Amino acid sequence: GPAIIPTQYRLMGVAYLALFVAYGTGFVTAQQGVFPTGIVLMGLVSNVGGAFAMLMTGSVKRSAAARITFLFISLVAIGLIVSTALGERAVQPIF
Repeated sequence: GPAIIPTQYRLMGVAYLALFVAYGTGFVTAQQGVFPTGIVLMGLVSNVGGAFAMLMTGSVKRSAAARITFLFISLVAIGLIVSTALGERAVQPIF
């Protein structure tokens, strides 16, 4: 029969979708030359919180996939911290 998907995975999928929609609005705002403070703060809470939860639960020790995920979300968090430090300069064209 069909696979049963637990509610927690469906909720996580909806949460990811909400994050992607918010990030999309942040890109539009940044293209207009305005630093998307709220979106960056949302990303920091999401990524730093996720990395912290992975460390606290020990999942990073149990799985190579978890270590790769931890590395990815940590790099995103570092990028968000750097962009916050740069402020409006982070959304200016490079060339």
